[in-house]
Amino acid sequence: MGVKFYGLEGYEAISRVLRDGVTRPEAYEEMSQVLSLYVNSDNKRLEGLVKRRRKEGDVWDSESDGVMLFTANTKTYLKKATIDSRYLSDEGKQMIEKGRTIETARFEEIPRGSCAWVTLRGTGERWAIDLPHWNQEIQVQTENSNESIDWSNFSSRAGDFITVGEVLQYDARRIPHPGSQLEDALRVLCQEFDEIRKAWGGAIGVTSGYRPEPYNTEIGGMKDSYHVQGMALDIYPCDDQLNDFHNWLIQRWSGGFGDGRGKGFIHIDIRNSGRFFSRAGVRPTASWRY
Repeated sequence: MGVKFYGLEGYEAISRVLRDGVTRPEAYEEMSQVLSLYVNSDNKRLEGLVKRRRKEGDVWDSESDGVMLFTANTKTYLKKATIDSRYLSDEGKQMIEKGRTIETARFEEIPRGSCAWVTLRGTGERWAIDLPHWNQEIQVQTENSNESIDWSNFSSRAGDFITVGEVLQYDARRIPHPGSQLEDALRVLCQEFDEIRKAWGGAIGVTSGYRPEPYNTEIGGMKDSYHVQGMALDIYPCDDQLNDFHNWLIQRWSGGFGDGRGKGFIHIDIRNSGRFFSRAGVRPTASWRY
């Protein structure tokens, strides 16, 4: 039928999922099962179509990130724009009390900043949140293993102090191929994050991690960014002053270093075998790319 199938008799199931998924991304979770309905030709089941629909279902599965829970660690707002809440009307913001948890079906990173877009599960409403005001709720806690990392589970550990969700920014399309050079780079990056976290002694949040093309360009990331190579993180201290963190880290990081304090984060990348040193006095690489 080509593109003309949409809405036609006999294609009600797939048309419904496509329609609902526009506003409710979780609807795409049904697509694999729905595609399995379309494997016949002249009322005869074709094994070639069965295999094709299975492959197509795998692609659609990557469009669903599952349920992600975030809990407010302070009084904050859901916002219709990534600006200070004081400049928004009552219709442009929704107050959230400390301790309240929201269920999201999609998380969209905003590069070069400390905000992100989230789509609320069930309603399809899209809001901006200030990441330092929220903690990810871990549903299935799994221990980190030096042998393998479960990149398909955002709650899995990519390091002792960093989750897969933080590294991939809760986007299933960013899952690296096991055993790839990219996965190796991400492992090194997470190990260095752990060293920073242990030395700092307090919780550290992540506003940006790995973002491959074409998604880097799609969300406004810079071309040739080290984030594209799985070599960069944008981070911030959760319970301390960003200025203090910047002044402490810049003396101990030997890779790419970026002062993003005006946007609420510090950029680090592992170019030139960049790493963390517990002693002060290290001169970081001068140039850097978000």
